[in-house]
Amino acid sequence: IINMDPPIHTRYRLIVNRGFTPRMIGRLKENIGAQARRIVEDVAEQGEGDLVTDVAARLPGQVIATMLGVPDEDQEMVQRHTNAFIAPSDPEYGGTVDDMVAASDAIEDYAMHLGRLRREHPADDVTSAIVNAQVPDDDGNQTMIEMDEFAEFVKLLLVGGNETTRNAITHGVRLFHDHPDQKDRFLADPQGLAMTTADEILRYAPPVNLMRRTATRDIEVAGAPIKAGDKVVMWYRSGNFDDAVFDDPWRFDVTRTPNDHLTFGAGGPHYCLGANLARVEIGVMLATLYQRLPDLEVVGPPVHMRAVSTNGIKHLPVRWTPA
Repeated sequence: IINMDPPIHTRYRLIVNRGFTPRMIGRLKENIGAQARRIVEDVAEQGEGDLVTDVAARLPGQVIATMLGVPDEDQEMVQRHTNAFIAPSDPEYGGTVDDMVAASDAIEDYAMHLGRLRREHPADDVTSAIVNAQVPDDDGNQTMIEMDEFAEFVKLLLVGGNETTRNAITHGVRLFHDHPDQKDRFLADPQGLAMTTADEILRYAPPVNLMRRTATRDIEVAGAPIKAGDKVVMWYRSGNFDDAVFDDPWRFDVTRTPNDHLTFGAGGPHYCLGANLARVEIGVMLATLYQRLPDLEVVGPPVHMRAVSTNGIKHLPVRWTPA
């Protein structure tokens, strides 16, 4: 869907939107808080750990799995294939293009299995909403999504709703370590500053580095001519630090308003459909983590994911007083 243009993009977006209604996100919010508390309680007595594997990766993985209706026993498998798919050049996650293809195939096979199950036995989850939705085709006839098309959606949701949010949470902890005054400011009002804090983390350290597109027609952007067929790369971090848009862009400020960052897109038809869900997860996880483990600190350098498009952190050593 991220590589489609209207009108076909509009049709598919209508299908996916059914799984991200305000009612669905609102219902998830309480569940996200409960999941975050369980995750932190699981590690509270350890006194040290890897923020990524012990905390940050668990919440978005559990949330998106819950939304899709993935059983608990399958979540580790889904996480493993998602890592191999998003970072094929990283030896820790696979290391070859063949590994990426195998992971992609495994996700698609699993998604089609889940889709067929939910078409026969619908439940109150995103998978059921998508596979049973009827939308008009080009001839105006009501149709349902094909299973191979649904598999592509699942791949998008797993990467977009899992990998990116876990990296944003991790970057949030790293930024709070570097800017303790902003951590204190956030914790003084975690409810009131949840959304602005999430947006500032996403602006300052976007989980996705770039997106490449192909121009479909001649156009001029900011005085630069672009010809049809030209390859164009959008660098999110560059846009997010544009001093023509952001006052003192190199200042990390959890109260920054407005914050028109480009991490979710520029508001067009491809704007991230999970934007509000990501904001909720980031704010809830950070508040829960520091309220339960107030002296949590980063004690070593981050280990970055070897990937071109993803600004990912694989490991971040942290320490706190066992509680």
